[in-house]
Amino acid sequence: MADYGVFSGLVDDVGAIVAATGAIIVAFKGTGKWEPCEDDVPNGPRKVAGFLTLIVITLFYLGALENYNGAEYAFYLKLCGGAAFIGLLIYSTLITVFVFDEVIATGPASTREQKIIGGLWMRADAKAEMAKDDGPKTVQELFAGRAYDVDLVWPRMARALSKNLFILSYFLLLVGGGSGVAIAAIMLNQQT
Repeated sequence: MADYGVFSGLVDDVGAIVAATGAIIVAFKGTGKWEPCEDDVPNGPRKVAGFLTLIVITLFYLGALENYNGAEYAFYLKLCGGAAFIGLLIYSTLITVFVFDEVIATGPASTREQKIIGGLWMRADAKAEMAKDDGPKTVQELFAGRAYDVDLVWPRMARALSKNLFILSYFLLLVGGGSGVAIAAIMLNQQT
């Protein structure tokens, strides 16, 4: 690593600040279309994940100032990286399995689509309808056939638990990823 002379401390601090800034941007600006459905999962989880990430980053940064242990930080880096990876796998699975398109009429001849999160299980009558030979073949078809009324397809508890799984995996992804970047920056700065 380069020797920055009198600016070495500043360069160290900038690494941690860049990681914290990334967490703030993700938490408050948003990250795009891969986030939970905006109308279905409250905006709060993104902000809470950002705050948790900032707290973890601060704790690691302060810990490095007091007593840096490279092996311990390497362990936490692997832990955070693993958490982010597992969060991503769970999150992408949930999006693939439990997100459906709701068609909303916006005028006499116009509609728009909105993503909604379905439930972990369906209502008994909905499941029975899908089991019929002439019944809908997919959950999306069943949802459309029931006029996009979520309560006619999934019990509320099934949807609530599904949304909570989205939030938990989202937390793992954001907190693990943001903290991992900060830990890596601290470790790199300790090498200078």
